[in-house]
Amino acid sequence: MKKHLGNNLGLKLLSVFVAILIWLMVVNVDDPEKTKAFVIPEQRIQMTNVEEAQARAEQNQDGKKVYSVVRDDDESGNVTVYVTARRSVLDKITSADITVSANMQNMTLQNTVPYEVTVPGVKRENVQCFPVAMRFVLEDKSEKTYAISLSTSGQPASGYELGDVKIREGENIIIAGPTSITKTIDKVGVQVDVNNLSENKTVTGDVVITDRNGNNLSKTQMDSLEIKTSKGALIKDNEVNAVVTLWKVQQNIRLKVDTSQIQVADGYILTSTDLTPSTINLAGSEATLNALDGELVIEGITNYAGATSTIEQNIDLSDYLQDHYKKALKLESGSATAVSVKIQIEKVGTTTVSVPVSDFHIIGQPEGMKIVLTPADKLPVEVRKESEDAPDITAKDISVTMDLSKYQNEGNYTVELQVELPEGYALESVPSIKVNLEKIEPVTETETETAEE
Repeated sequence: MKKHLGNNLGLKLLSVFVAILIWLMVVNVDDPEKTKAFVIPEQRIQMTNVEEAQARAEQNQDGKKVYSVVRDDDESGNVTVYVTARRSVLDKITSADITVSANMQNMTLQNTVPYEVTVPGVKRENVQCFPVAMRFVLEDKSEKTYAISLSTSGQPASGYELGDVKIREGENIIIAGPTSITKTIDKVGVQVDVNNLSENKTVTGDVVITDRNGNNLSKTQMDSLEIKTSKGALIKDNEVNAVVTLWKVQQNIRLKVDTSQIQVADGYILTSTDLTPSTINLAGSEATLNALDGELVIEGITNYAGATSTIEQNIDLSDYLQDHYKKALKLESGSATAVSVKIQIEKVGTTTVSVPVSDFHIIGQPEGMKIVLTPADKLPVEVRKESEDAPDITAKDISVTMDLSKYQNEGNYTVELQVELPEGYALESVPSIKVNLEKIEPVTETETETAEE
């Protein structure tokens, strides 16, 4: 038996060798070794020991020189990493897994810093990158103070409005760095996210520097700058603290107009004041809202002397609040800013009644014409009381007829109206209305079929 097994030992070894060979062939066919390129954006390239390198440059150059990144015009600042590995390994790797860094302590005599690339699960000799190093140049250092341009993003929680935002570190920022970069700076901004805030809070905002072409400085450019407060304190991670103050929104504040500056002519009286809308929603400090006591009085209506007819005026509430309350009050976001003011002035003994246009009797309505009336809702009819015993008059007591018999073609017309009044009243003036006639285009068979579909 032992002899039989010994005689087959060579055959068994050969079988194992063939099996291994077949396995290697299968692996190379189904899981071949390949090279794949991954682009690492400049924003993800890590620079370390920057402060030490800059300190050495300043020490050697009496503080007048500083390192800055230099690249050709056609270079983007991105790094392309080439990874060689089995396909099964490459399929699991993404650019987010790859780390590219430049340690400033490794700067060569040619002022270049080799990139260090790490790919999980892949040996260093199987990883290459292009370019292979970050290049630097020593240049003059300059410093300048910039005013912060503050902006916000998002909306506070429902029922709140943004009252005020202030940068705790101050309104100005000092920027020092390579002259080639500082001379291109146009604006220094800080954006603060206030989305869904429902209480006063201190949040962080990123410092964003924009060049004269409207482009934000790259991460590499930002890393080469010193960003300081107006007192010289270094700002870390390009972040500042913003103190956000919120205002509560008060609903349905009544609008009122101060008419004390309007002087009517002898024989006339001011009978009513209408505002559209009549209420608004305002946000403001607690003290300001309490002082309003639920009512906003609009002052400064144009001074009318000797007024004899109705005064109509539109007011921009945003401008009004800015002029009269500065930053203490604001409209709720999304609110209409325009307020229509109508101050009714009537002759003594006369009354103006608003009759709904929908109650008009129409005679001679042209066929195939669309009728558009202005005003579209109510028409003021001025009447005079001729009998002391006549009861008060309302719109239901007035009959208005619009005769369009003479107006059968397209166009804009001013049509006098026929008015019937109850006994004891007479017309002060004959009212008229603007009428626009527009031909109604017939619906074609194709359009009908499309509508049905």
